Amino acid sequence: MRGTPVHHRGSSEGAGMSTMGDGTRAVRAGLPEPEQFGPTLPGPVFAAHFHLSGEPVGPYTYGRETNPTWTHLERAIGELEAPGEEVGTTVFASGMAAITAVLLSQVRSGDAVVLPDDGYQALPLVREQLEAYGVEVRTAPTGGDAQQALLTGAKLLWIESPSNPGLDVCDIRRLAGAAHAAGALVAVD
Repeated sequence: MRGTPVHHRGSSEGAGMSTMGDGTRAVRAGLPEPEQFGPTLPGPVFAAHFHLSGEPVGPYTYGRETNPTWTHLERAIGELEAPGEEVGTTVFASGMAAITAVLLSQVRSGDAVVLPDDGYQALPLVREQLEAYGVEVRTAPTGGDAQQALLTGAKLLWIESPSNPGLDVCDIRRLAGAAHAAGALVAVD
């Protein structure tokens, strides 16, 4: 039995982050409170496995699911994206794990999704899988307004900016606004 993954959910108010300037917040985000005789910075944890005696229950059991380094990163992202607010943040072992989690948790058969046609090389495989599940996949280049033209009736817009490998960019704020106005969710890679 594996332990329950711990993903950061909480407020940065207790850490005094709300009174810090932007630069200080950026370098302190996600760090634990200082402890007497403790290290000034937590080191990265590269362990894949953790020592578990008896019934393996606890926040860390297997490094691919979660580890202390991820917990610090999740906390930092939450504190920087929404200072003083209670937010949930989850990091993944790979970009494809994140893409898969977002797409498969948000779209169902009969939904439409807009993907870049000039993005990461595995996106054609993602398209193939989504279409096999009955999801309509619309594609357009990252640059220009082509993605915006496909938003009507879409459940989700996937933005990759800059695109990989072409490094084309789009106006994320404008596209996200148009997608939200059309009732679509937005994911940005």
